[in-house]
Amino acid sequence: MLCLIHFSLGAQSLQTQAMLDNLGSEWVAFQQAIIDADIMLKKNKEKFKTGLLSQAEEFRKRVGALSSDFAQKGPFSSSITSADAIEIIEQFKLVSMSIQHVCVELSLLRICVLFRPI
Repeated sequence: MLCLIHFSLGAQSLQTQAMLDNLGSEWVAFQQAIIDADIMLKKNKEKFKTGLLSQAEEFRKRVGALSSDFAQKGPFSSSITSADAIEIIEQFKLVSMSIQHVCVELSLLRICVLFRPI
């Protein structure tokens, strides 16, 4: 038994042929879009890295300044009353809470140094 399959070369095959003809230019456009995206990604990555390093350095300075201030101005003298000592500690606690907020932001990016508020 002989089976013949009929292929119609109508509008559908012309449309397919047109798509195949345009494939080269579409492929080049796609490749260019990928290259442009890669360049943009590299630029944004470098910009983000620079900003992040700047934030980390600012955080380090703030923690160092707080530590130094506490060492110099902390309630370590017997001449300070307990009420005054508690007030001084509360002031340092407020400052450390603001620094801790920055630490939380940086820890989301896994670069927070060990810091415990007072």
